[in-house]
Amino acid sequence: MSLFETGLLTTLTTMVIAGCLAMIYVFYKLAMILRSSWKKNQECQWKPITDYCSEYDSGCGHSFANMQDGNPVTDWANYCPFCGNTIVEQKE
Repeated sequence: MSLFETGLLTTLTTMVIAGCLAMIYVFYKLAMILRSSWKKNQECQWKPITDYCSEYDSGCGHSFANMQDGNPVTDWANYCPFCGNTIVEQKE
């Protein structure tokens, strides 16, 4: 009687695949937990370069030029596109 006839090979293969998927899931969840604790309460301070608030210097060392109407910090941007932290507008 071979392994194919008993179904043992199919069972072992299924168990190995299930174990690998479980390990991938555990590592994924661990990465998400570590990422959320690292990113928590981090802010990127954006300071207007000009008086009419169309250009900003970011706290992470980049510049941002607003090509849309309105203030990006209060109207549509929540996170810095450069570092991913929460944007906070720095008042002069």
